[in-house]
Amino acid sequence: MKTEKRESNFSEIQLQQQMLHYKAETIKLTRQIQRMEMHYEVKKMKELLSSNKELIEKNTRIEKYNKELKQKKIKLEAVLTKVESRSAQLERTLKEVEKVKNKLTEEKIQWEEDEKKYMQEINSLTEKLKSFSKKTIEYEVADASMDNMIEKKERHEINDEPDQKLVQDDYRKNNHERFFQTFQALNRDNKDDEA
Repeated sequence: MKTEKRESNFSEIQLQQQMLHYKAETIKLTRQIQRMEMHYEVKKMKELLSSNKELIEKNTRIEKYNKELKQKKIKLEAVLTKVESRSAQLERTLKEVEKVKNKLTEEKIQWEEDEKKYMQEINSLTEKLKSFSKKTIEYEVADASMDNMIEKKERHEINDEPDQKLVQDDYRKNNHERFFQTFQALNRDNKDDEA
């Protein structure tokens, strides 16, 4: 019995030793796990912080780029407004130019019609002037011939009759009156054409 007791005690001691050993191993492993977990968490946190820092830098760059884009947009909108204003102004100018062009075309047509009319009047006046000049020359020649004839008669006639002198004076007077009537008629025609 003593032996059994000893064996039993020995078994118990051995069991307790094993339990202590396993307990120590468990504690050791638990600490190792904790250290590993801490190490893993620190590493993970460092990775997260590094990633977060990169994201912050990237976000800063994006915000800066976004600001630049907004400024460019504002400038482009200002340029677009100027371009639209200039375009509207050019359209108004183009319409005014079209109006002026149409007016000038109408005036050109009117001038061409007036030119034709004036050319016809000039041609008519030229014809009348030629006719008038021709008649004037004819009257002057006739008048000169008459004067010449009268002078010749006066030279050849020794006896001057008063009746014949009156006839000659009447003839001269009639020639002058016809000349002035023709002249006045031509002047009236010219004035009527000008009106």
